Amino acid sequence: MKRKLWLSAAVGVTLTAVIITSYYSPLLTMHRIYTAANQGETDRLPDHVDFPALRENLKATAMTAMSRSLQKNEDLDNPFAKLGMALATTFVNAIVEMMVSPAGLSALIKGGKPPDLESLTKSSNDSKTPDEPKSKKQKISFGIKYTAWDRALIFREGQQDKGNFVLRRNGLWSWKLVNVEIKGLMPEE
Repeated sequence: MKRKLWLSAAVGVTLTAVIITSYYSPLLTMHRIYTAANQGETDRLPDHVDFPALRENLKATAMTAMSRSLQKNEDLDNPFAKLGMALATTFVNAIVEMMVSPAGLSALIKGGKPPDLESLTKSSNDSKTPDEPKSKKQKISFGIKYTAWDRALIFREGQQDKGNFVLRRNGLWSWKLVNVEIKGLMPEE
């Protein structure tokens, strides 16, 4: 009888540990991304970021925001507005392609300003950012909100109104960053 009780308790503890670690695994992935970005180890970011999906999602978000702005201004029949939209599309695609790189994402995650063109074109050894003085470093904590079993929104504590990092499940404990939702650019729900 005691053996069955111990076996049941061991199975229960193991199952609970699996559920808890699976639930919090997106936060662990975000912590790894944040740590790599902070330490300038941009070569580690592709392990945790789906860069093609991130680029496409950011392009779609920007195009939706521009289209919404055009409709709001009721310029749909204006041929110059259509030309402007075509030019803006080319511009947005080029900017997203340039900025969604390990160095650009590193700057975004650290909360600083995006890198300039010169720093994006340097080799990966040159793109490591210098360490900030310890007095400027601060611990950032993240929160989590699941929208589906395979999709989690990660946000900075106290900054939920500014945006989310969107992670998609890539296995039981593995996740990849696939989008960055920026409040004000996202479609109204």
